[in-house]
Amino acid sequence: MNVGKEVRILIADGNPDLRRLLAALIDREADMRAVGVTALGAEALELIGGLSPDLVLTDGNFSDMDRRDFLERLALMDEDARPAVIALSRRREPVTPEGLAVSGVDNPLDLRSLTDEIRRAAHLRASGKPEWAVGTNGEYGLYISATRILRELGVPTHLAGYFYLREASVMTALNVNLIGAVTKELYPDVAKKFGVAPSQVERAMRTVIEYAWSTADSAAIWKYFGHNCARKPSNSEFLSVIADKLYLQRKYVEYIG
Repeated sequence: MNVGKEVRILIADGNPDLRRLLAALIDREADMRAVGVTALGAEALELIGGLSPDLVLTDGNFSDMDRRDFLERLALMDEDARPAVIALSRRREPVTPEGLAVSGVDNPLDLRSLTDEIRRAAHLRASGKPEWAVGTNGEYGLYISATRILRELGVPTHLAGYFYLREASVMTALNVNLIGAVTKELYPDVAKKFGVAPSQVERAMRTVIEYAWSTADSAAIWKYFGHNCARKPSNSEFLSVIADKLYLQRKYVEYIG
């Protein structure tokens, strides 16, 4: 979309009362239009492809998929087709191997808060800001970026080490001191989230890093590791490269905030 144009919004939520209220709120705004409304996650993904909304409003309260699965599928869409996303709650859930952390507006029925966030997100997208800049605190974007980097580097997504690496990367981006305490703090913190032993986290990370290093496209490895790509990195070295990129994105979000 272009700056100053009407914001095209898809409302995707399983709560019929909330869908009606959101549609009514949006219709009151001259620069916004609800182009679609759905109660199903799968249908929402199809509508995004057909309607090309600028933004999706969702709390992910679907009967056919959980919101973490929905958001992760959105994250993997082609960048040109992917809308901005505003979660309708900052409700925190335990991060699972399938999950993403989400940020958004505190109260979707607070018209001023909601419309301000819609305009902010739409402006970022229209101005060419990357998708990780959209959101109240940018944490959702960190998970999206970590997902893409790991997949680009060929880290196998069906193994536990992939999820441990993603979680550890985001945790380190949010607290850079953890990179200096990988064994004493980071592994135990990740292990606690997933209900496993720290030693399992370390071994699983090592397994997927070794796999990625032997199978990943050389251009992808050079892109992230540069002249250091001649040798296989340790867990902490691999993490530090990803976390550094995520940290810079986080600081950018704060800067433009």
